Amino acid sequence: MSTPRLNAPERAPGYDYPKLPKTLPLGQIPQAAHTYAYIDSDYAVMSEQGLMFGECTDNSLWLENRPVKAGGGIFYSSELARVALERCRTAREAVQLMGKLIDTYGLYGTGETLMVADQHEGWVFEMQPVPTGIGGLWIA
Repeated sequence: MSTPRLNAPERAPGYDYPKLPKTLPLGQIPQAAHTYAYIDSDYAVMSEQGLMFGECTDNSLWLENRPVKAGGGIFYSSELARVALERCRTAREAVQLMGKLIDTYGLYGTGETLMVADQHEGWVFEMQPVPTGIGGLWIA
């Protein structure tokens, strides 16, 4: 069996792996008053609003495989997409929210590209963590 990306039984039965350690959160953000349903995979795919995501890993070797440290970034690109699908109706709203989350809570991992689209417009969202883990670089 391969290692699951998330062991969090409180999320849904498909995330329950009793023989493995539970995934620990890196941080928290305020809960939204209302959220939308979405299709999930390794990356979030599409919400009930018709907001869609695609992903491409860009591999920033100078930050790859660095340990996550306390006070550093709490978001990886896949979680940014999930939060955006839960909270946003349009691609523009999603891009603005993801940028704000990176600026506020930081980014970890590798460089990533997210393609974000709704029925009216599409965006390419590029992101790159910074060595401090505080904030990050992004452009859409």
